[in-house]
Amino acid sequence: MTFIKKRYYVFLVCIAIILGVSHAFAADDGLSFDKKLEGKYIIVYYPAVPDMARHLTEQLNIRPSDKISAGQPLKCKDTCEEELAQMLDTLFIQVSDILEMHLYSLKINIKVFKNNTELSDIYSRLFKSSLDGKSSFYASDFNSIYVSEDGFKSGIIGHEMSHAIICHYFPTPVPIKVQELLAMYVEYTLRCIDQQ
Repeated sequence: MTFIKKRYYVFLVCIAIILGVSHAFAADDGLSFDKKLEGKYIIVYYPAVPDMARHLTEQLNIRPSDKISAGQPLKCKDTCEEELAQMLDTLFIQVSDILEMHLYSLKINIKVFKNNTELSDIYSRLFKSSLDGKSSFYASDFNSIYVSEDGFKSGIIGHEMSHAIICHYFPTPVPIKVQELLAMYVEYTLRCIDQQ
């Protein structure tokens, strides 16, 4: 093999490593939470508020038919925390199916705040701008969905999961307007499913 070919292969390997590391690495946002719950595709962080897991499970409202279509077991879990993790895994599969983008090795952080004021403060701290009343956002640098307790609904979480999946699916960044269009399509589809 010639010297130029060797340099070319080394260059390609370096590019592959850099792209792989950029997708695998997520910076620490410095936030700490009382509770941590881990599923197959998600890790949820939330405050130690009585019945928070039960409340989030009720708001998410993943039905048995959703579990069946996602290939998840129908059997209810023993605790609200386990049930919430399974519901979020089901939602992740639904979103992946809607987008037709399957990343079964992806794990997304979801960080839940008590209210929109706390969420706005975090957004302001991270991005030095205003959240403008939204109840959720996705930060690709931290591979994390940030959401208020009131915004913890399947359409909203599915919308933000879409951003995470799109950011990790393509090797080059997708324009924000294209991401938003696809995420809105997922949210609309999930809302239509909820109304059936």
